[in-house]
Amino acid sequence: MPRLLHHAITLALCSAFLTGCGKKDEKPKLAKQQPAAIEDKDPSSAVETFTGAHTRVVWAQYQKKKTADPYASNDNHFLMGLDTRDGKGVRAIRGVEANYTRPILSADGATILYTAKNLTRDAQNTKRYAPVIMRTDWSGAEPARLADGYAVDAWADPATRIEWIYAARDFASSTLIAMEARRLVRFQLNDPAKEELVWDQTAVSPDSIQLSRHGSRACGQFPWPDAGQLVLGAKPDLKKLANGCWTSIAPDDSRVSWVLTGDHRHVTLFADDGARSWPLALNSHPELEKGEIYHPRWSNHPRFITLTGPYIGEYSAESGSAIGKGGLGAEVWIGKLGDQLDKVESWLRVTNNPRGDGYPDVWIEGGEKENLPALPASTPPKTTAASWPVNPDGLVFFWTDSSASNSLKLPDGRRLDCSLMPRGAARFGRHHEMLLDAGVKLSASHSGKITDDLIAFQPKPEAAAALFAALSKHDEATVECVLIPSSRDMSGQAFALRIEDAILSIDDVTLDCFVLGNGFHRAAITAPATHVALVKSAGKTRLLINGVASPDAKPGFDPPGWPQGYFTTAHLGGGTWNGGLLNIAAYSRALSDEEIATHTALVRERFAKDTPPQRVKLRGRLVESAPLPTPDDIAPYNSAMIECVYEVTRVIEGDFTGQRVLVAQWAVLDRKSVEGFPRERAQEYELLLEPYSAHPQLTSNRSMTLPIFDLDRWYEVSKPSVR
Repeated sequence: MPRLLHHAITLALCSAFLTGCGKKDEKPKLAKQQPAAIEDKDPSSAVETFTGAHTRVVWAQYQKKKTADPYASNDNHFLMGLDTRDGKGVRAIRGVEANYTRPILSADGATILYTAKNLTRDAQNTKRYAPVIMRTDWSGAEPARLADGYAVDAWADPATRIEWIYAARDFASSTLIAMEARRLVRFQLNDPAKEELVWDQTAVSPDSIQLSRHGSRACGQFPWPDAGQLVLGAKPDLKKLANGCWTSIAPDDSRVSWVLTGDHRHVTLFADDGARSWPLALNSHPELEKGEIYHPRWSNHPRFITLTGPYIGEYSAESGSAIGKGGLGAEVWIGKLGDQLDKVESWLRVTNNPRGDGYPDVWIEGGEKENLPALPASTPPKTTAASWPVNPDGLVFFWTDSSASNSLKLPDGRRLDCSLMPRGAARFGRHHEMLLDAGVKLSASHSGKITDDLIAFQPKPEAAAALFAALSKHDEATVECVLIPSSRDMSGQAFALRIEDAILSIDDVTLDCFVLGNGFHRAAITAPATHVALVKSAGKTRLLINGVASPDAKPGFDPPGWPQGYFTTAHLGGGTWNGGLLNIAAYSRALSDEEIATHTALVRERFAKDTPPQRVKLRGRLVESAPLPTPDDIAPYNSAMIECVYEVTRVIEGDFTGQRVLVAQWAVLDRKSVEGFPRERAQEYELLLEPYSAHPQLTSNRSMTLPIFDLDRWYEVSKPSVR
């Protein structure tokens, strides 16, 4: 019997997530027009020379002194603009303090749309939104209410020239910064009553949705942090590209798009539906190198982009996120992309003032006729004869890994969000798998008794209910997963899955499967990966390991106090085992032995050539550290890393010849500070390191970086603890 079983018998978790949507219909605040922050000169000539055409730029500017509002949550903004042909320079189009979120320009650049968020908060800081889309023009005319919702993009149909406004609707209440809507709709600019549903199969994050030229694709977050593209048309679909934020798509039909990485200094560009990807630095100007960037967005011309920066946390003496504590030094910039989109070949700063500028949108005359140069053809990815799962019939839950969309389309057309939230010090590994060496204890009530429950990863309530019901609501059912033991150390104990009346429990190299009233199975876990299938059929439950059925169940172990239906939700991970878990699926049918054999073969193929990355253990003296964020600083992220530089004092294991090492380390996990931080300068610490490049799962994490470019980046892989 595994050492964790007795604890398992008295554990469970009951969770509920409450959302709601408040609404408040407010007109914009009226006040006397006020002067905008002073610009040192009119940049019109420089901007037009830079873009080569008549250019218009709009953005929001926060008016309070010594603070900024990069999220545009408050009502103390001006609507700012620059028209290079009107002779007025940078000016306040609406010098009335109000909320001017995400101003966008119409296809001809003449109409300005923005969203009044109408944000309210309760005593628990729960935010409620009643957004309204407003319309004005370059004369600063009194804004007219256009429609409910949050305007995300304006798109003119090339065939009909009808202009459509895309808007997010039905916002959930939340304590987080990230907004989340339930629907994406579109309506005609000149006839808002003509409206169409665009997408409602997942939630939608509104800040960075854009359309391709012919409207067949839209980039965005569906919702944050699942970034990708919507395939629009009669049968809309979602293609996830990465985890991240501030997506944008080229305004031609190349379908090239980007996702902002966690360091808020680079984007990852994607072409050919993700078959090709590459990094692009957005802080390549000397001024932008000083901090982070925000609000990146493609203009209507595929060679020009805009953003704000640098964010350096200048208005707070405390450590923390440069975005959350900065913005006074952030200006509006326009960048010109290189032919191959591998660099920003030149930059131009549009603004120069002591106020916080945000959410820029750029229109360039004739931009809608331009196209990106042809990019080198990508090499088609190698494909196998089959993909997992070979037959999706009967799927009720589906989680591949943390890089996948993990969105299951249900028979009724809805999508089930099967994404997982790490709890405590739980993290994802280099295969994007769940690491099972950590978790968090939560209290739950069972038959009037309060017990503790250990959990590492938590699905959303609807998905948890689907996984929980997999074995109980169907006469035939299958649950499968893949275990990835550490190639260096397979010790430790953990739970893989606990659902309904079954437990998959790990003890070093042994897997035990307990099913109430059906005895238990025992099998060996093998490296580099082990496929596990629990199949319920004809009143019996079989366990197959790597496609081979284990012997018949041993006599039952039904402990006292473990009545049928004891577990009240699905439990994933939690323990000390040095390994991970991925490819979790639950079906309302019994998979055939042939299907399971195919899945096993796919696992073997994926991991056949896997080589553990280089690892070194050393001691180092702390020389420099990036600002240490608090959990509140990094919102809407739940976790964050910081970079530190250490002077190497001794190499304990492995090969390392450098005198200094740049290390990415966890500072916040599950909105809790990691123990041992902040660290003391000149103090020695032991470090267990692997190359950062060997851990692609880290790219999307929020990261506080240092402006150091002559050192290779390493990642501390030792297990963190949270407080």
